Amino acid sequence: MKKLIVVLGMHRSGTSAVIKALSCLGVSLGDDFMPAGKDNPKGFFEDKDINQLNIEMLGAIGQHWFSLSLVTESDLEKLVTLGYLERAIELLTKKMAEVPAFGFKDPRVSKLFKFWRMVFSRIDCDVRYVFCLRHPLSVARSLRERNSTPIHKGYLLWLSYNLAIVAEAQNLSLIGLDYDQLMEQPLVALQQLAERLELNVDLHASNQFATEFLDQTLRHSRFDETVIQRDSECPLAVAETYPILQQFLGIDSQRARAGLMNFYLTNVEKITADFQLFDDVEKAAIEYFYVETNARELAQQLQTCVNWAKSLEQEAEQRAQWARALEQQVEERTQWAKTLEQQAEERARWVESLEQKMEERTLWAK
Repeated sequence: MKKLIVVLGMHRSGTSAVIKALSCLGVSLGDDFMPAGKDNPKGFFEDKDINQLNIEMLGAIGQHWFSLSLVTESDLEKLVTLGYLERAIELLTKKMAEVPAFGFKDPRVSKLFKFWRMVFSRIDCDVRYVFCLRHPLSVARSLRERNSTPIHKGYLLWLSYNLAIVAEAQNLSLIGLDYDQLMEQPLVALQQLAERLELNVDLHASNQFATEFLDQTLRHSRFDETVIQRDSECPLAVAETYPILQQFLGIDSQRARAGLMNFYLTNVEKITADFQLFDDVEKAAIEYFYVETNARELAQQLQTCVNWAKSLEQEAEQRAQWARALEQQVEERTQWAKTLEQQAEERARWVESLEQKMEERTLWAK
């Protein structure tokens, strides 16, 4: 049976490094990736087709990657009604067709995990999940660096994405992988990952991954567990959730699963309401910003049109003055022409008188 390896995790949690690590275990990642960026110079290793589908689906339910609201059953029904379920099944089946093991990642999959679980259940394959966990403050600071996201919002996004995974993971086996552990002990992490995925490690590829691909200079922060307890910007729910999520990093995650489900079920209504309120306020602020921006742009365009109209008026006046000058020149030339005609007539009469005198003198001479 074919294997499908799905990498889950919040943005800036090391999902790119983990999906690259899977290639050292013989997992195919495809060959049409999103291009690398300044925030991820080593590459995202995100399949373009899957990434574009996720962006489109989030748009269909009125969300973005930075929205906090969890995907609801109503959202799921809408996506199915719009035909996204068939599209996703067809797309993934095509990606897996020629390889024994296919892996992919896009943090938006975590946000849309409710939908993608439905997709996976309709594909005949062995699905495994690798859950990437990174310290919430590291994620928040990385988002601030990349997107100018406020630290508090970064914390909430970390919570939203991870809760979206937890809400659907009750009967799933998640293989937890800590980003900092991967950076510090890559070969050990790769071996453990291979064992749990029942795959073999390519030693040459894994050594290249550890020594050439991973770059310690790209990891700008490392925090202990207590820092979020002292951080006034860290929501209480994040401080409570992170220690439980860390238990997923062990072989036996049943205790963590039970603790997280208890936390989720106890707090889901309040958290959902808080997320929705935050999204509504942010949406209103964005709309206001665009309205203000559009108003300023329209005012600038209007002023440009006014200036253009004034320049046209000035140009028209200049042309009118030029026309009047031409008229005056024409009048002067007309008068000059009349004067020339008069002079020509006078000369003609003078010539005629000369001719008469010449004729008279000729007759007198005879």
